[in-house]
Amino acid sequence: MENESLEVAQQRKLSLLIDKAKVKRGHHVLDIGSGWGSLAIQAVKQTGCKYTGVTLSAEQHKYAERKVREAALEDHISFMLCDYRQIPPCKYDAIISCGMIEHVGHEYMDEFFACCESYLAEDGILVLQFISAPEERYEQYRRRTDFIKEYIFPGGCLPSLGRVMSAMTTSSRFCIEHVENIGPHYYTTLMHWRDNFMTNKE
Repeated sequence: MENESLEVAQQRKLSLLIDKAKVKRGHHVLDIGSGWGSLAIQAVKQTGCKYTGVTLSAEQHKYAERKVREAALEDHISFMLCDYRQIPPCKYDAIISCGMIEHVGHEYMDEFFACCESYLAEDGILVLQFISAPEERYEQYRRRTDFIKEYIFPGGCLPSLGRVMSAMTTSSRFCIEHVENIGPHYYTTLMHWRDNFMTNKE
C-alpha cells in the first residue's frame, strides 16, 4: 500500500501467509526455513497455534530463540537447528515455507516435496512463498552462474513455477489450490531495503 512502512508491510505479508495456511488455535505448524522467527511469533499471536521452526543457520536459531523468550512464547514455539530432511517424524496441520525453496536446488526439489508430504497431516495445507525464474529462461538460468548465485544465495536456484509444479506432482500427492503473484510489490520492498541500508551504513 502507498506510504506504508516496511515493518507494517512485512506484518501484513506474514498475516497473509498464516491466513493462506488456514492456521487455527490448536494447530501445530511446521516452518521450513524459519529464519529470524518473525513468522513464528506472528502466527502464535494471531492464532494461538503451536509452532515448530527449522533452520540451518546457528545465528538465526539463536536470534529467533531470544525473540521468542522476549515475547514469552516459549510454551508455543520451538526451533530445531537441522536440515529439513532430518526432522523427527511428526504430523503437522500446516507447513509454511517462506523464501526457502530457492535454496533447495533443482536436483533436490522432488525430495523436498516428498519430505513435506511425509510431515503433513492428511488434510493439511502447504504454503510456499518463493521468488521464481521465468519459465522461458529457466533451463538457461539454472545452468549458469550470476551475481545472486555467487554472492547472495550460494548454491541456490530460483525455481520456475513449472519446475515446482512438476516436482510436486512427481513426488507427492499435493495439488495446487491457489497461486498469487506478489512480485509487483518487490520493487517497493527493494527501495525500502536500499533506504535502510544507506541510512545505517557506516
